Amino acid sequence: IIQSSEGSARVFTVTGSALLRIDGGISGVINGDTINVQSGAQVNVNGSIFLGGSGGQDGTLNVDGAGTTMNIQSGMAYGVMCDTINIKNGASLVSRASGSDTMGVMALGGGIHITGGSTLDAGCDYGVYIIGGKLELDDTSRLITNGSVAPFCIVDNTSARDQSEVLQLPGVPSGTALKS
Repeated sequence: IIQSSEGSARVFTVTGSALLRIDGGISGVINGDTINVQSGAQVNVNGSIFLGGSGGQDGTLNVDGAGTTMNIQSGMAYGVMCDTINIKNGASLVSRASGSDTMGVMALGGGIHITGGSTLDAGCDYGVYIIGGKLELDDTSRLITNGSVAPFCIVDNTSARDQSEVLQLPGVPSGTALKS
C-alpha cells in the first residue's frame, strides 16, 4: 500500500514506459493528494485508490498522454474514489471492482473529465458515480461502462443545477433531457 502521512498533501507521479505493479492499493489521507500517471507510463493496481482526506474527498487522479494506461482491479466497493479524475491526451483508465453495489470510479465534487482521444472503461454495478460534480466526455474520447445497475449516476446534491452543468456527452441531441 502506498499511503501518504499526516502533514501536507502528496503528489505521486509515474512516468516512462516500464510497467509498475502496485499490490494493495493507494491511499491518501490529506486533502489535495494527487496522482499523475503520464508520458506513456503503464500502471496496474491490485486494490483500490482513495485520494484525499476521509478516504477520497479531495484528491485528484490524472492519467495523461498517448500510450499511458492505468488498470485497477479492486476487491472493494470502489476502484477509484477521489474528488476529480482527468483522463486526457490519449490516455486510458480501466477500473473494475468486485462485489455488489460496486463503483468503478467515484468522484466527489470535481467530476470526471475524459478528453483528447482518451478512454475510461469502468465495469461495475455503477460504472461511473459522481456526487456534486460533472461527467465530461468530448467527441474524440470514449466512455465504456458495464454498469449492471446504471452505466453512470450523477447526483446533484443541491437540486439546483441544469443538466448541462452536470453532464456533457457528445451526440446527445439538443433539448434531450435525461431523467432518473
